[in-house]
Amino acid sequence: MGGVCISSREQYIDRCRAYLGTAQTGVLNLDSTTLLLAYFKTKLIRMERTIIFCMLFFFSSTVLAAASHRAVKYRQILLVIEKLEHAVKDKDVEWLHTPENPVEGCVDTALSCFKNGTLQLQPLNSQVNATFTKAIRVFRKYTIRSPGKQCESSCESYKKKPPKEFLTSFAKLIQKLLKNEYSTQQS
Repeated sequence: MGGVCISSREQYIDRCRAYLGTAQTGVLNLDSTTLLLAYFKTKLIRMERTIIFCMLFFFSSTVLAAASHRAVKYRQILLVIEKLEHAVKDKDVEWLHTPENPVEGCVDTALSCFKNGTLQLQPLNSQVNATFTKAIRVFRKYTIRSPGKQCESSCESYKKKPPKEFLTSFAKLIQKLLKNEYSTQQS
């Protein structure tokens, strides 16, 4: 392995001597140390460029991954809501406070209301209990960003609706957030 490197260096030095000899630069007696330094300098420059390129690629991919993580989470929540709509008891249950069209600063509060509301849902029957439990577990793990400013409307200020309408409104809000997430990623 060491022999291959030496022969390539020697070939490089010979090529440099031949080029410099024909270029009439006035430097005919170059020693191998000077040519070797020139060889390593070009290798070092290539290596620096490669490292910089790799770092740029890594940082740009982590920024894209961080933004898309939220979108993946929203899609997961949408799927869970679709499953819950068929597994939720809608009659003889307490209606839930249902945020609809929250203003810009109150989205996190609305999400918090939906999260707390989903924890109050009841399964339709014992056959869907396993599906229901898995779905509720997703909502328990979901963390909501803390709002930057205090929202004036609380969960109790929203109108109460049956569980299926509650889930439909929740799905609409998540779809809106997902659409916003994709539009911010593209711009």
